[in-house]
Amino acid sequence: MKLNIQEIPEEGLTLELSVDETTVTELASLDAEGVQYRLLKPLKAHLRISLAGSIVSVQGSLEAAISVNCSRCLKGFTHTTEPAFNLYYVRGAKEHEEREKELTPEETEINYLEGDILDTTELLLEQFSLNFAMKPLCRSDCKGLCLACGADLNKGPCGCKKEKRIDHRFASLKDFKVK
Repeated sequence: MKLNIQEIPEEGLTLELSVDETTVTELASLDAEGVQYRLLKPLKAHLRISLAGSIVSVQGSLEAAISVNCSRCLKGFTHTTEPAFNLYYVRGAKEHEEREKELTPEETEINYLEGDILDTTELLLEQFSLNFAMKPLCRSDCKGLCLACGADLNKGPCGCKKEKRIDHRFASLKDFKVK
């Protein structure tokens, strides 16, 4: 949803939004980065938007659930998140010079708007992307798969021989002795 910030009333604006999987996939293109996921339900968000001078303040929360494969053991699992966020936008990005300078901590929390349009769908997609791991794990202590036989080490030891494997590129260095 594109929102014209000129139309935000003095008392602010409250929005309840929902973004479907097709829209998220089209905008995010997360599949291109190797993370395969499926939304289990549309993204739901509650946003409180207010305007004070040239600053647009967005307070909100997002509810999302995805089905994704663990990056260590490849088992599918459900990951849910309900992050709360506070964002600040300053109008007049064209007036803001892009030059090299050290940013203050306050400046890193400010986004710049070009024009008077705030795209809430992109805002939600950004928060969705920030709250899911690039390498999702089914649990923090996941042991993954055996490199030799591919057995799931979470179920116990695999039983294959744990012989010392030597990288064939370094095999000639096996007998090298330092004097």
